[in-house]
Amino acid sequence: MSHLFKNLTRSVSLTDVCISHNDFGVGGIQSMVSFLKYSPIHLLSIGENDNFNTECFDLLVSGLHGGSIEHLHVEYCSIEDVMALERYSLPELRTLILEHNSIRQIPSLEEYTSLERLYLNNNVIGEEG
Repeated sequence: MSHLFKNLTRSVSLTDVCISHNDFGVGGIQSMVSFLKYSPIHLLSIGENDNFNTECFDLLVSGLHGGSIEHLHVEYCSIEDVMALERYSLPELRTLILEHNSIRQIPSLEEYTSLERLYLNNNVIGEEG
């Protein structure tokens, strides 16, 4: 995976990346960070990766911080905590899909003024979440 994103780092035209149904974790996300920071990505789909956990989500959101991401799909993973959404800014985010994870609590999304669609089905969000 690192070879793929190393070669894509200079891409200025790639806007949609779908890498669902794979088997990568923190190492895979770390190899993407440079690419994410400097590419005009609008859609990123990383769903159905069993090794994609909370640590991966934090790293992903930090890599997307301040960028042009509009649609982020991270469903059917092993995410328990999405507080990175409060620590980092995704100002253009319009769609956030976090279905089928193990998320217990959702942070304030008050700063996400562009957010139009939020999917949280099949998590473990309680009354406090």
